[in-house]
Amino acid sequence: MVIRIDLKSVALPFLVIAGGYLLICALYYLQQERLLFIGAAPASVPNHPRIHPVEHRVDGIALRGFEVVAMDRESDITAIYFGGNAENVAHTTWPMLDVGANVYLMNYRGYGDSEGEAGETALLRDALASFDWIRDKHPASRMVAIGRSLGAAMALHLAVHRELDGLILISPFTSIRDVAAHHFPWLPVKPLLKHPFDCMANASRVRTPALVIAAQYDEVIPRRFTDGLRAALAAESELHVIPNRDHNTLMGKALTWQLIRDYVRSLR
Repeated sequence: MVIRIDLKSVALPFLVIAGGYLLICALYYLQQERLLFIGAAPASVPNHPRIHPVEHRVDGIALRGFEVVAMDRESDITAIYFGGNAENVAHTTWPMLDVGANVYLMNYRGYGDSEGEAGETALLRDALASFDWIRDKHPASRMVAIGRSLGAAMALHLAVHRELDGLILISPFTSIRDVAAHHFPWLPVKPLLKHPFDCMANASRVRTPALVIAAQYDEVIPRRFTDGLRAALAAESELHVIPNRDHNTLMGKALTWQLIRDYVRSLR
């Protein structure tokens, strides 16, 4: 008995499936900036006498954010805060009032009232430029970088390329490539991703003692990525896991802010 196989009938479904998969890959490639840099709508200036809007320009692009002035106005510690991928930093100014430092919170390009479009190269360059601008305003201050989630990449970049006295990493990660591969295991993430944010490349060069804060139930950045980054840090680090919190509720916990305050005060 001879079984005849119609190659066309076998090949057609395969080609349809393969074509559909390639189309999905192309869509994710083209839309990755919208997925990674979610952006944040403009927000009004918080109504507090110690919170002021600020602006500086990088390559002609206006970056806008807020300054939280230290209680005594003579604080010898100044911090720069880098937010998450959907965060308008205006909403983080209020808890910063009690940190015990001058704090600058700058919105990324395309976030809030900042101009331009976000991208890895631009954001890392902006982080250095913002630091230099703030350092010029506070030449005698001890300098601290605070990075949350996506912002941890900027804080680590700063720790390698500028002199810091303190480093706080909240929900840090090994790389966006690793995190994306976790959430999209069926995609060839490595060749598709244009903004890998490889934090491991900087971790081994960090010389600033770091405070690392993680949520117990982080569904966005699983603990293994935070632990992997922390293990690679060349400098001493201290890890605190906030119980019963996830990625989006971590900053609403009083313990999180107490740890930040205690760390900042330890630098005096």
